[in-house]
Amino acid sequence: MSCPNTLEQAIIRTVSWFSLFEYPLTSFEVWKYLFGKKATLQEVDLCLYHSDYLQKHLEKKDGFIFFYNPTRSIEDILRKHHENYVDAIFKLKKIKRMLWFFRLFPSIECVAACNSLAWFSTTHKSDIDLFIIVKPGTIWITRLCLVIPFVFLGKRPGQTIKDPFCFSFFLSSDNLNLEQFAIKPKDFYLALWAMSLIPFLNRGRTFEIFIERNQWVFNDFPNNVFRQPHEELCQNIKKRICIGFSWIERFARFIQWKRFPSTLKNIANKNTNVVISDQVLKFHIDDKRQFFYEQWKKRIAIIICVFFLIV
Repeated sequence: MSCPNTLEQAIIRTVSWFSLFEYPLTSFEVWKYLFGKKATLQEVDLCLYHSDYLQKHLEKKDGFIFFYNPTRSIEDILRKHHENYVDAIFKLKKIKRMLWFFRLFPSIECVAACNSLAWFSTTHKSDIDLFIIVKPGTIWITRLCLVIPFVFLGKRPGQTIKDPFCFSFFLSSDNLNLEQFAIKPKDFYLALWAMSLIPFLNRGRTFEIFIERNQWVFNDFPNNVFRQPHEELCQNIKKRICIGFSWIERFARFIQWKRFPSTLKNIANKNTNVVISDQVLKFHIDDKRQFFYEQWKKRIAIIICVFFLIV
């Protein structure tokens, strides 16, 4: 048996990564998320269905591709995938219904769905996770104004398990490069996270500028593309004048810092998991990027060992 070529290796790395999340891929998605290999969709499709090497490692059913899982049947994985997709659609509709509220704040430049919601892979217990880009000097007052109504309505995480709104990541529009938060040596999770964002509100080409600032993601995913703001889904509105009052911003920061739990404050700015500043509010306490990266490397190592044992 000959050694796998670079395309076969890239496909294995790709499917292996998504198998960590029990996320089956179509052949188009394998091509789109292909790890570190520029290829055409036709080349990937031919390789998937004609490579003897890949036939030994991958399973296919109903147009989906994944690794064999001895603990879960193919039917269970696909059923869960469909259920998660349907749940995510309902959650995304709730964001769309809340656009009128987000448009009230001239300091908000972009609102996007993120995390598992952007992958259409949520359960009924999942949060509605939002990524918010704001005008410089307004990050604290904007978060305060967004959070308070949802607290009173009981729609925040910890208050309800039914579709709570989670504002876990804010960025100032003068600080849009996410590479500063990447873990070393590779952060596939963050790169894919950025590319998966679903923009709902976009003012003054903010999301397009965000894309321009994050071209680094194509180093590992050269076939992928960012989702573009859609005119029927994303509200493109001209920039409005936003008069900032520094004392209000400082007061909003003081109030929220006081209310942050000690567990959050103790780990703030120690690494890239929890970042709290006047340009970034990133509250990912249970950040598993490093864990997923290590698990992925182990899976790849096992596959390589199996190959050489067979040879």
